[in-house]
Parts: sequence; C-alpha cells; structure tokens
Amino acid sequence: MAFNFDQIFKEALSVGIAAAKPGGNEAQDWMKKSAKANEDALRSIIQEFSNRNISKETAQYLFGQNERALRAEAAALKVIAHAAAQAAVNGFFEALRTGILAALKVAL
Repeated sequence: MAFNFDQIFKEALSVGIAAAKPGGNEAQDWMKKSAKANEDALRSIIQEFSNRNISKETAQYLFGQNERALRAEAAALKVIAHAAAQAAVNGFFEALRTGILAALKVAL
C-alpha cells in the first residue's frame, strides 16, 4: 500500500483550512494546529496498518477516535465562541445603556 501520506495530508489540510475561512484567521489557525497536532498519530495508524501490525477494524477504530476527539474540540470551541460573542453583546449593550442613561440623566 504505497502512497504519499504527506501529499494526502497536505490536501486534506488545505480543504480544512478553506472550509474554516468563514470563521476568520482564528478558525483557520485552529484547523492548522489541530491537524498538525494529530499528524503523527494519523501517520502511525497508516504505517501500522500498512505494515499489517493492526487490522482494518483497529485502524478504522483509531481513525474514528481521532476524528471524534477533533469534533469534540470543535464543538467545545463553538460553545466558547458563542459564549464569548454573547458576553460581548451583553457587555456592549450594558455599557451603551449605562452611558445613554447617564448622558440623559434618566434612570430606568
């Protein structure tokens, strides 16, 4: 099973980064860092499977575990980003309300 893992990984990373583009630089950076952090594990799974040291089922399981871990991390980041956005909106409107009311000398 000879193939170029580096090229496949590079192309997959490119697709992931492109998909993250709407999320801005932080989303793209997260994708790069997360993929790079998992590169060695993914390479090891492929090597061990190619060398017939692990079964197809074990390789699938390990890939699945890796994917689930990244999906969980992405879900956590989504929650954190949503909470941060909500806190930003709350802070903005609280400060705006306070400032306007103080400027108008009105208490509500």
